[in-house]
Amino acid sequence: MAHLARFNAQEIEDGLASVPAFKSYRLNHATNSILIEYDASVVPPAVINALFSEADAEAEKACVALGQLVETNGVNR
Repeated sequence: MAHLARFNAQEIEDGLASVPAFKSYRLNHATNSILIEYDASVVPPAVINALFSEADAEAEKACVALGQLVETNGVNR
């Protein structure tokens, strides 16, 4: 999650808000953490975990996978 520090909170919130499969989310600035409630029938937990990988390449792959899953499952409309 350390790589998220280079983004500002509004960019993170905008990104999270743009994912229909995310039911809710909460940023905790005191602990530098994010709590995401999401639909596991649309997005597998492994994809969520990979989004916050320390490895940028893995996180980027997870972003692509998330977009494909949301589009495939008809949620991204």
